[in-house]
Amino acid sequence: IRQLVTAGGCRRFYIHARKVYTQGLNPAQNRTVPPLNYDTVYRLCLEFPQCDFWINGGIRTLSQARRIVYGTDIVKDCEQDNGREVDSHSSHNSLSAPPPPPNGSRVDPPRVAPANLKGCLLGRAICENPALLARADSYFFGDTTGGAPQNRRQVLLRYAHYLETVLYPRRCCDDANDVVTQRFVPPHKINPKINQPFRTACPNCWQVYGRDTNPNQNDDNNNNNGINDSANMPVKISAAVVDRALKPVYGMFYGLPGAKLWRRAVDRMSRDKTSRNCGPGFLLRRAMEDMSDELLCRPFDMDPI
Repeated sequence: IRQLVTAGGCRRFYIHARKVYTQGLNPAQNRTVPPLNYDTVYRLCLEFPQCDFWINGGIRTLSQARRIVYGTDIVKDCEQDNGREVDSHSSHNSLSAPPPPPNGSRVDPPRVAPANLKGCLLGRAICENPALLARADSYFFGDTTGGAPQNRRQVLLRYAHYLETVLYPRRCCDDANDVVTQRFVPPHKINPKINQPFRTACPNCWQVYGRDTNPNQNDDNNNNNGINDSANMPVKISAAVVDRALKPVYGMFYGLPGAKLWRRAVDRMSRDKTSRNCGPGFLLRRAMEDMSDELLCRPFDMDPI
């Protein structure tokens, strides 16, 4: 780091607080076997006050992150100012309890963190439990402006709309049968045939996207448009696109009673080739049908932090 600072002029560092062994341990073991040492990061902050640091490794919850980045004294003062006395080392239940650190780890947060410790990384924790992000702005940064989704239904519906209108539009209603969606394609590069839909919705998704027409009705207008040929249509959205689109929400119910049911529903829909042309957004909406309103509308405020 000294060489990077003096010779290279680097002023920003993201430090993983555990050693990586290129021999003897595979990537998964390197994330769990070597001990964590947060003291090393705090020492680097003091040794290079002209630089900004971010800490990474073993941080599983927002409460743990706030103690590490701000220090226990600062967190305790903030909690008292908000009118609640909280044991910052306690966890509400198993959903928020981080796994015990490996033997020899030094993970105790300082009373007051260095001023140039600017933040932390929670990449793997967010992958497993994306709902943690719902309260990051308010809990970690003190943002009280509001406007964020309040429950999982709102988040999933917004994401479904984003998939449908921006990333991976449905392909059941175009005549470009020779074009397969393999990845995100900018609008100006989309095959022109895809922009020439010949029907409002197919028999699979008409109740979601259709307006006044039931494509399953055998009227002359539908038959003329070939509305009932979706069963014979080739699959025009690759499995990789579906997996990539649904992976971010796979852990949306992490730690809740319906977590396994949700994962099974998402997995089942991702394998459903008969509905794949309707797009990942439609598949996500169908998976939501397996979940109870109680879980979908459960306020994020009820989740531990």
